[in-house]
Amino acid sequence: MNVDRIFGKVANQLDNAYSITAFARAHKDLVRALIRLYILEKPSPGTLAPSNQFPTLTLETLERHGHTMLEDSSDAYGKVLVRIPFFFLNIYNTVIGEVRNTLGSAFLHDWGEGREWRFFERIIAEYEALRTNFLINGDQKEATLRNIYKGAFGRAETLDITVKLKGLSVVKAEHRFPQMGGLSADGQERDWRSGDVVVKNADGASFAD
Repeated sequence: MNVDRIFGKVANQLDNAYSITAFARAHKDLVRALIRLYILEKPSPGTLAPSNQFPTLTLETLERHGHTMLEDSSDAYGKVLVRIPFFFLNIYNTVIGEVRNTLGSAFLHDWGEGREWRFFERIIAEYEALRTNFLINGDQKEATLRNIYKGAFGRAETLDITVKLKGLSVVKAEHRFPQMGGLSADGQERDWRSGDVVVKNADGASFAD
């Protein structure tokens, strides 16, 4: 079974039916805002216009015209969550390139190949950095663990801890960190105590995250 061919055929049919690519090209700032609302799972009023460039295109209007889906929020009465189907998300991202690197290939596409565990470790690390950087780009300086990790289980006093946010980047350790000294990545020493890196450990390390 040629997964790429099947994926491409379905994506093309949806694109032709809903003009996904054409819409994304004409509304790049709006599509970026939609993707951020989706990834951050941010409860919003249905009357919200995600982009100031398109004030008449509210979430309710976008759903009505088939550009996204909305779900009632269970945490915030009267507000909704943006839900973007994977095929739409892949096409949107192809146009605007908001999600890159390994994570960018995770929207169903390319999943026909065998994937080793380190592929999923890299996706998790990139997703962690992406979500945090989205929060910072939205002018948030701090957040509770509950708001960063939606749906997380734990004691209320733990989930309500407030942490300061820093821009994150993903680095791959060149050795078994922390068993073999400090963090060396990309041919140079990195200060892992700075709190601005997500470490993807060397393959075969005891702590492979």
